[in-house]
This record gives sequence, structure tokens and C-alpha cells, in this order.
Amino acid sequence: MVATPKLLIFDIDNTLFDWLPYYAYSNKALLDKLEEISFVPYGVLKREFKQLLGHYGKRRPSFIVHELASVRKKMPQLDPLFLNEICTSICLDAKKNALNPYPEVHATLALIKKRFPDLRIAALTDSPAIEAVWKLTMLEIEGFFDSVYGLNVFPLVATAQIASLQSSAWRRYRGETHALPARYEKPSTKGLNLIIQHYGIADHERDTVVFVGDNLRKDVALGKKAGVFTCWSEFSCGEHSPALQRTLSLSPREKIIQNTPTAEDLRTRPDASLHSFSDLLDYLG
Repeated sequence: MVATPKLLIFDIDNTLFDWLPYYAYSNKALLDKLEEISFVPYGVLKREFKQLLGHYGKRRPSFIVHELASVRKKMPQLDPLFLNEICTSICLDAKKNALNPYPEVHATLALIKKRFPDLRIAALTDSPAIEAVWKLTMLEIEGFFDSVYGLNVFPLVATAQIASLQSSAWRRYRGETHALPARYEKPSTKGLNLIIQHYGIADHERDTVVFVGDNLRKDVALGKKAGVFTCWSEFSCGEHSPALQRTLSLSPREKIIQNTPTAEDLRTRPDASLHSFSDLLDYLG
């Protein structure tokens, strides 16, 4: 338990909402629409989509549908921008439908703000910073966050339509925003240490910082290295989620390895395990 918490930091994906449907169903909707337009079989599109994601790795292109080899072959004269906008609209609708906070998230954050009016709340994510703000806005919890720290990279799907929506959310957000270089990507402790520094937390006060995340390697282990109180959102591991297998089928091998706990990760013990989001209240004094 943290007697007098001063700073509360959350991961976003799989911590505040179930990221698996967001990723799996939005990409499936995109490929379904592409199959309808191009007449290329879904299985072929999925295989090429997965290969292309693996090819780009961390470079994160702004959009990749028009780069699929089978699509270029079938529709050599089609305007890539036109194709992207059509597919983006379908993908965006699926993302919106999947962006729902876990039960008790809104009520718990409201109670935390009421109980600890001086407690600062920040978000730390490997998502693009502009996308992170949009996610919090869509989840209708952005008002609880004093700051958002994400990466300075383009969203994977960043056509004019999505860019406009995300830019609008970015402009309306009243907290601080920080777009960090790639070297700050978790499990590096750079981002977490930067937040602690920004809020003026001295080294001997790090036990007043609470970090909540779902990933044993990228959240819990790095929190332990940084010397803060770690909460593992065990409820969000998604082992039985129907979207898990679909997510794995669309994800490059490198991405799966990056997010799969190693034997060493599994030996990492958080300071607290949350079986529901509201359990966090039990550890805030």
C-alpha cells in the first residue's frame, strides 16, 4: 500500500480498455472491405498484411493497404488515397465500437480524483502520442489525466479522416502532451523516469509513485527497475479473449515475441495484482 501517493501513472492499451478487439476486429473489418473491393481472397490479404507489418517493424508507415502486392496487381490504376479513405472509414468504425473502458474504470478514476485531489495522473504508452490522446477521448476519461506521454511516431492508420479526428482530440485536450523519441519505448525506463522528473518527485520519494500496467516485461519489470510501486492489471491479460487468436494471426512473429512474457518476466512479481480495476483503490492508502 502507498500511504501518501503523489503520482499515478497508467499504461493505456489492455490496462484501461481491452486492446485485443480494438486491434483484431478493426483490422479484420479493413481486410473484409478490401476483399470486397479487390476480389483478392481474404487469406491472401491477411498473409500479405502480416508480412508487410513485419517488414516495417517499428518504422510504422502511415498506411499500408495500397502496398499489398495482390491489391496492386488487381487494381493497378486505383488511386491509393481513394482506396485508403474507403478502408479507413470501415476500420475507424470498428475501432470506435471496440473502444470501451473496462468495467469500473470511469467510476474508479472519479473516486481517486475525489479522494486524492492533489494526486497527479499521467498516461505512459508505446502508442503514438496523438493516438493515445484520441483513445482517452473516445473512452471519455481524458479529463482525469493531467498528462499523456506517447511516442513521436505516426499512427498505423493515418489517412486524412483519422488524422483530422485525432488532431481535434489533441487540440481539445487540456492536459500536457509529450511525444517521445523511439528510444523511450518500453521496456526502457526513460519514459517513466522522465514523468517522475517532470512532476518533481525526488529519488527518495519514488515509493509515492504508482505505475499500473498489464505487461510483465514492459510495465511491471520496468516499474521495479525504476523503484516505483507496481500494480499488474491481471484482469486484462486476455488469455481467454475471443479476439486473442485473431490478433495473433494478424501479428508478425517479431511483435508476438516482443509482447510474450519470458521465463524471467514470469518471475517478476508486482507489488500488487489487480483482479478488477477498482482493486487499485485498496493500494492507494
